[in-house]
Amino acid sequence: MSGHDIIVIGASAGGVEALRTLVHALPAHFPASVFVVLHISARKPSALPTILSHAGPLPAQHPTNNTLIERERIYVAPPDCHLLVKVGQCICQGYRGSSSHEVSLLAYGREDDQKENEEEGLEKI
Repeated sequence: MSGHDIIVIGASAGGVEALRTLVHALPAHFPASVFVVLHISARKPSALPTILSHAGPLPAQHPTNNTLIERERIYVAPPDCHLLVKVGQCICQGYRGSSSHEVSLLAYGREDDQKENEEEGLEKI
């Protein structure tokens, strides 16, 4: 995938219905990738990819390390994971000292993390 054809959405635990409504409105041939970060407990598995896949035409999934990014897909950050984008692929990193309940969208918690991730070609989602 070339360029930065991505949309990043963050929501708190109460935002599932809004996400379903949004996903329902997306066309089947949406020309971008959608990344979703939801404020949920890290101790329970998330059914959000299944919920979003049933709500609209785009398939949703929890990416794993090195999952290739494709248009017409929804990538949901797994519980207890920072979801990063690196030149066409997803990287999932465990939290490094930050709260597992935070929603972090294209922002860095510490300047050191930002420099380290920039050197590795990563963008935090």
